[in-house]
Amino acid sequence: MKAISIHQPWASLLVTGRKRFETRAWHTNYRGPLAIHASRLLTSIGTHLTTQKPYQQLLATIGVDTYKDLVLGKILGQATLVDCWRVMEIPDANLPTETELAIGNFGTKQGAREIWAWLFTDPKPLTTPFATGGTLGLWEIDDYLYNQAEHRQSVTSELPCQPASDSPPPGLRPSG
Repeated sequence: MKAISIHQPWASLLVTGRKRFETRAWHTNYRGPLAIHASRLLTSIGTHLTTQKPYQQLLATIGVDTYKDLVLGKILGQATLVDCWRVMEIPDANLPTETELAIGNFGTKQGAREIWAWLFTDPKPLTTPFATGGTLGLWEIDDYLYNQAEHRQSVTSELPCQPASDSPPPGLRPSG
C-alpha cells in the first residue's frame, strides 16, 4: 500500500474526515488508497495551531485536547486520494469549505512552486495506530502489517520505508 507522511495536526484531521484536502508543492498521478502517516516531528506551528480556532474545535471532536494528545511517527489509518488539481483549478463542485480554507494552504505558490490540492475521501482511522518510519513523497508500507492493524491485531514495527515510483523529484521537499 502506498503511504504519505503528513505533519500533525493535519494528519489526524485528514484521517478522521475533518479535512478533505492536503496541499502540496507537487503533483501526483496516483489515485487510490493512501496510508496516512503522522510525521515524527511536531512543528512549533503545529503545536501553536492546536490552541487556535478552528483547529482546537476540530481536534476536540476527535478527542485531542492538547498537542500532547497527537500521535507521532505512526500510521493513523487511510484515505482515498481521488483527484489532484492546481489550487486555482479546483472544480466548483469540490471547492474547499470556509473551515478547510482556514486550515489549509490554498495560496497559489509556495516559493516558486505551484500549490496542488489533493482531494481525499473515505477516511478510515485505525483503532490502534502503528509505528513506522516515514519519508518525503509517496512510499510503500507493507500490506500485511496494515491489514493486521486494520483488523485490530497488535502491530509493532519500525520498518524502513521504500520510496514509491511516483515520488517527487530529488530535492523537492513536499509541504504539509
